[in-house]
Amino acid sequence: MPPKRNKRKLAKGKDDAGDDVFVPDEVDPRKAPVPKPMIESYTCPLGSDGNHRSAEGVEKAVIRAAKRAAHCWENYAPTFKIKGLKLSTLEKRPKNAKADIEKANIIIKSMENMEADAGSARYLDEDGKPLVCVFSRRLLPNPTDQPPTGTSKPSVPYYTGSEGRTLTDYKSASPLFWDGIPKNVLTRYHEAAQMLHAHVPPVANVKDIRHPSDKVMKYTFTHNPESSVVNETVEYYRHGLSSGALIGQERTGAWHGVHAWAQQGHPDGPLIQSRDMSSKTCTGQRHVRQFYQLTRPVALHIKERFRVAFPEYFSKYEAAFEAGVWEKEDPGPFLGRVTVWKLQVETHQDGLDEGPAAIFNYGSYTGGILYLPDLRVKISYEPGELVFLMAGRLYHHVSEWVPKPKEKEDKLTPGRVGNVFFFPKISYERLKDKPPGWNYRTSSGSCPDVGPSTVLK
Repeated sequence: MPPKRNKRKLAKGKDDAGDDVFVPDEVDPRKAPVPKPMIESYTCPLGSDGNHRSAEGVEKAVIRAAKRAAHCWENYAPTFKIKGLKLSTLEKRPKNAKADIEKANIIIKSMENMEADAGSARYLDEDGKPLVCVFSRRLLPNPTDQPPTGTSKPSVPYYTGSEGRTLTDYKSASPLFWDGIPKNVLTRYHEAAQMLHAHVPPVANVKDIRHPSDKVMKYTFTHNPESSVVNETVEYYRHGLSSGALIGQERTGAWHGVHAWAQQGHPDGPLIQSRDMSSKTCTGQRHVRQFYQLTRPVALHIKERFRVAFPEYFSKYEAAFEAGVWEKEDPGPFLGRVTVWKLQVETHQDGLDEGPAAIFNYGSYTGGILYLPDLRVKISYEPGELVFLMAGRLYHHVSEWVPKPKEKEDKLTPGRVGNVFFFPKISYERLKDKPPGWNYRTSSGSCPDVGPSTVLK
C-alpha cells in the first residue's frame, strides 16, 4: 500500500547543490502525528530472562538489579572536585539571566573542540557538596558486594579534563562496566513514550522552540517505504523530483507529568495534577496511567541511583512524594517528569526546582552532547547515560542533534527524546510536612481527610 501523501501545495526551490527540491509550507503539527510504535508487545525489562516470570517477579528482579548497580557506582565511581566553584555562590545568581546565558554560551563555544567525558563520576564543589553525578561507563571492577577496606578517605582530586575517559578510551578498555540505564529498560521506556504520544500529543510551546519549523521533525529513510511496511500514521513528502527521497515528518513538543503543583499565578492555591497528566480525554487518561505502569522499571532504576547520588535530598524528596503522589504506579521520589519530544535544547537553568533533577535520553540520532559550562565539563550523554545535577543552579546545554535515517527494521521513529525527573520547589514546600497520602485523601487540603483506608493500593 503506498504511503500517505502530503496533499498541501509544495513550494519549489533549490538545495545546496542547486538541484530542484519541493518542500512543504510550514507543517501543521496536527498533520504530522507521532505514530504508534510498530510492536506486538513491549520489551521485557529483563530481556529473555523475564519471559517466564510473573509481573511481581520481574519487578523484584528489576529492584535487585537497580540496587546492585547503585551499590557498584557508590563504591567505585571516581570523584572529582571542580576548582574554584561553590554551590553557595551559584545559589545567589538570578535564574536564566540574559547576561549569564551569554556568558555560558561563550564558555560552551570554547569547549566545542574538547573531547567529551564518557565515564561515571561524582563532581563536587570546593566545599565537597555534590553538583553532578553521572552514571555511565566505568573501568574499575564490580565489587563482591563489599565496600573498599580502610578507614581513611583519600583526598579528592580536581577535575582536569576527559583524558583517559573519552568514548575512544572506553571502547578499547576491558573489562568495561555500565552504570547507566539498562538497554532493555530504556527500550521499554521509549516504546511506552511513543505509544503515549501517539494518543496524547506533545505540544511545542513558543518558549520551547527556536523556530516555527521546530514544531515538526523531519527524517529520512535508508530504504523506500513504498516497497516495505509503511506506518500509515506518518506524514510524508518527496524531497526532490518524483524520484526523490521520501521524508518522514513528526510533531515535536513537551509533556509535563506532575502529580501536584501550583497553578500558574496561584502559588497559594490547591496543588493540582498537571494538565498533561490528567489529559483532556478519557482515552488519554488511560494511556497516561498505562505509561506510568510501563515505565516503572526506569523509575525504579533512577530511584535507587538517586538514593546513593544525593542521599540527603533522597530522604526529603521521598517523604514529600509520598504525601503528594497521585498516580500510584509511579514509585517516586520525583514528583514530576518532563518529556522533551524531539526538540533541541538551548542553554538554561531549570526554573521550577532548586534541588537535583535526573536527566537521560533515548532515541536514534547523532550529536546531543551535554555541556555544563559552570563546571567546564562536557559529557558524551548517549542514550541511557543518567545524570543527576543541580539543574536549577547549573546552566546546561545539549548540542544540536540530527535524527539518523530510519532503518527498515526500526519499530520506533528516529530522533532524540530528552527526559527530566524533578521536584518543583513550591510543591516540596507545601508537601514536606504532610503525612503519606495527604494529597490524594484531602484533594490537596480542600476537603476533610477521608482516611488512609480509602487510598488505592
